[in-house]
Amino acid sequence: ASGKRIMNLRIYLTVFLLATLFSQPESYAADKKLSLAAAEYPPYYGEHLPNYGPVTEIIVKAFNKVNYEVSVSFYPWLRGEILAKEGVHDGMIPPWRTKAREAYFAFSEPLFPNELYFYKHKNTHAVFSKQSDLKAYKIGTVRGYANPDWFAEEGLTLEEVSLDLHNLTKLAVGRIDLVLIDKKVAEFLINTEIPEHKNNLERIEPALESRMQYLTLSKKTDNYTKKLADFNKGLKLLKASGEYDKILSKLDL
Repeated sequence: ASGKRIMNLRIYLTVFLLATLFSQPESYAADKKLSLAAAEYPPYYGEHLPNYGPVTEIIVKAFNKVNYEVSVSFYPWLRGEILAKEGVHDGMIPPWRTKAREAYFAFSEPLFPNELYFYKHKNTHAVFSKQSDLKAYKIGTVRGYANPDWFAEEGLTLEEVSLDLHNLTKLAVGRIDLVLIDKKVAEFLINTEIPEHKNNLERIEPALESRMQYLTLSKKTDNYTKKLADFNKGLKLLKASGEYDKILSKLDL
């Protein structure tokens, strides 16, 4: 009888160990899959760029370093942010940090900054020495972007569109006076999408402000703090390997 009990115990332990062995990889893999929302923001990231753009490549490869699988879906900016905020996607590539966003997003270690400038038509005599002077102009912005707080405080006249390209096109034909846009984004879009207006659009120096980019994860995502810590670890490994700088060199920063 004792021998039978020992045999039954061995069978039970064998079945238990096999069940554990085959169940762990499945749950482990599921916990290491992430879906991220993104918008069109070339040359940093975009649906039709190689590897979805250098910023996306950095984020995906940093996650790969710590054995995560990442999928990316593209939307208009505001729609993508809402889907990430609500947890439909695990996070977003990569919003600027604001107090409002801190309520529903957790932010990674910083990546690198966007340099924001006003652009104007060369025939527009836009002059301003203080923020309130900008009330005289119609300014193009993108729906869902985090504009400087003082835009609202000064009561500036803003016209929102869904894409940066729409703003530059409106600027080129005189429908707005100024566009707030990242320098690299403006250069890319002017050169690739509206080269016929290249000599008509110009940047106003100096930069209005610098905004750091981050990966964000929704606070509705399971174990988001651990996943963000894993990403930060992967980002550190990517930088140590030299891959980060190699990818970033595609932007000529």
